[in-house]
Amino acid sequence: DDIPKGYDSHDKSMIMVETSQELASVARFFNDPAADRLTNSARKAMRRTLDVFLKPDDQLLLERVKTGGETAYDELLGSSVLPGHALEDAWFIMHFAMTTGDDAALRAGINITRWMTELGWDHEYGGIPQYVHKDGGPPRGRILDENCDDRMILLLRDNWANKLWWVHSEALYALILSYEHSNDPWFMDTYGKLHEYVFSTFPNPDKNVGEWIQIRDREGKPEDKVVALPVKDPYHITRAFMHLIKSLERMMESGRK
Repeated sequence: DDIPKGYDSHDKSMIMVETSQELASVARFFNDPAADRLTNSARKAMRRTLDVFLKPDDQLLLERVKTGGETAYDELLGSSVLPGHALEDAWFIMHFAMTTGDDAALRAGINITRWMTELGWDHEYGGIPQYVHKDGGPPRGRILDENCDDRMILLLRDNWANKLWWVHSEALYALILSYEHSNDPWFMDTYGKLHEYVFSTFPNPDKNVGEWIQIRDREGKPEDKVVALPVKDPYHITRAFMHLIKSLERMMESGRK
């Protein structure tokens, strides 16, 4: 998403923590000395997310803060959150914490998963909208003159209630991974609820197609809209379920049910 004027966006540190740790893993496999530098890059990105965008007192992972780091809860841009990004980054953080033995970061990832799933869940129609207000429901708040023409304003107004395939695949994995590392039944119970919604909503009803529909409206009906790209790539779904299966296998190997 475009970064609005006067704001800094969580997606930069989110992308860096995942990209850096994956490259570090490859470098380590080949005994490349760049592994340590890449691990430090991932750690720095994770710390920025946890120190700047995570608000534990408010139980939020914000998508945007002002360029000075302060919150802007009275503004539309500063009070809207993107649950899908938060849940995706939650497992990025947990993966890094698992690799480095960072128990505090692991707990932060687990907390983010719970807070943002609870906040994002649509109690009327099920599923998780693309954007919500920090207190739940449709995005709201004042718009500064300098932001009137920002593309994000239009997205928040017109597309907030979209139910997207990638948000839900990321959420399913974040919930399972959080359950693996917390043993809190809330995560498995919530996974079951979300699983039922996802697999009754996104797979194409024509079994011969065998694909997920990219975007649904708030009630779960297909919408003719473009999300980021004019085609639906399978990246999020494939990656999330490969990781999810590995998490389930680890739990089975350890005797967990």
